[in-house]
Amino acid sequence: MKALYKIFTVLSLCFFAVAVNAKPAARLYTYNINKNVYLAEKLASGKSISYCSYVSEDGLKAISKADFEDYIKLVFKIWTAYPAKVIRQSGREKEFATVLEKLEMAPNLTLLENCDFSKYPEKYLKYLNPLPGVISAPAADISFFYEDVFFSKMNYLDKMPPHYTFNPAPHIVIPTRFIDVYSNSKKFSQLKNDILQTPNYEYTKMAALLDELESFINNFMPPKKNLFYAMLHETGHSIGLADQLKSADNADIIYSTVNPRISIMDNLTQTLKCDDVDGIIMLFDDALKIKRDFESFCKDGIRFSEGKESFEGEKTNAYNSGYNYMSRTYSSDTKDTGVYFFKSRTYINMEAKEGRKLINKNFDQKAMPKKLGGLQRVSGNMRIVDFNNSENRVPVGTHKAIITFGPRNLHEQVLIEEYDNNGNLLYYTLEIYKEGKLVKKKTKVLSKENPEIKLPK
Repeated sequence: MKALYKIFTVLSLCFFAVAVNAKPAARLYTYNINKNVYLAEKLASGKSISYCSYVSEDGLKAISKADFEDYIKLVFKIWTAYPAKVIRQSGREKEFATVLEKLEMAPNLTLLENCDFSKYPEKYLKYLNPLPGVISAPAADISFFYEDVFFSKMNYLDKMPPHYTFNPAPHIVIPTRFIDVYSNSKKFSQLKNDILQTPNYEYTKMAALLDELESFINNFMPPKKNLFYAMLHETGHSIGLADQLKSADNADIIYSTVNPRISIMDNLTQTLKCDDVDGIIMLFDDALKIKRDFESFCKDGIRFSEGKESFEGEKTNAYNSGYNYMSRTYSSDTKDTGVYFFKSRTYINMEAKEGRKLINKNFDQKAMPKKLGGLQRVSGNMRIVDFNNSENRVPVGTHKAIITFGPRNLHEQVLIEEYDNNGNLLYYTLEIYKEGKLVKKKTKVLSKENPEIKLPK
């Protein structure tokens, strides 16, 4: 069972988007245990955010260093000014007075002229073009790179997607194939300059500018591979927000909504939406130690209580990628108990070592066909042990796992496991079938401390 859990943990550790399904209005799953890395706290408190910007020689053919730095200032400006605009337009200034005050402060950004690249592996630094002038300078809170080669080499990839990660240091990478589609637009240039020069607290003027920018982008219909969109999305990660649709499952299980909604953190829009406002408020509330219950700005019936979605009954979130499938069903008390139900389906390739590692250790691998692929299906309850780290979870109650190989159930194994509330395996039973006929049955008791355990018949 642990092998199966491990693969989904690995998936959630991916630092750039891949094609599976996650949850909106969510903190990144690492947010609670790495708050000092993400920028929500500094934005909410008005503290200085130091940054470095690097544009390769190829990048400089598309954008000047000064314009790239303007984009950095612009995306931070939008991430604070847009939520402030929506709060005021909704007439909810009193409800969010403290957060609104912080959002209407100008983001306190400090450009570092000399940047610290010493945390990056030295053998790859030669691929930075031009080379950095100073090593071991002051460390930046966040670095922005517009380049194609350095991080691709570092991660052994032909092409690096846009991404944010804090390994080995907080940085955002935008490859130069993501072009500045607005470079020849006088209208966009004017809007950019006006937004940068307008204080966030000048609500009427800022609201008009942001509305005009959204209308311009929607009418322009730029391709997804554009610099501004990529920077706006990745900066959302640096603040502490997770991906949504068609993304890695990098959202916190508890501090998120279950059902998807349109957001800059998915691939369905290139401007901020109400879902992003919910997310920023939850992050600012956490940073400012505000506990509140509030209705979503998306007006879809969702409420949040201390950063957790409040609902009645059950809700299911699922992602599906070919043979691999995972769903989680939450009840209204999951946010308090941490217990949720999951179902998964995973393709197993017996010829690959990595495939065999995914098989529950209590299955009998020796009895399985050696050169066939199969499907492992698992269901059961999980319990989050620590709400500050939702990756820290254990199986509880009864879990059922079935693995099948070949046509007409040529080979099938059925595994029933029983766990206590701390994730300790009490006992399991294993049945092995060949072409539908039971050929072997095994029962093993692991906990001798509880003599009252009743094994299934």
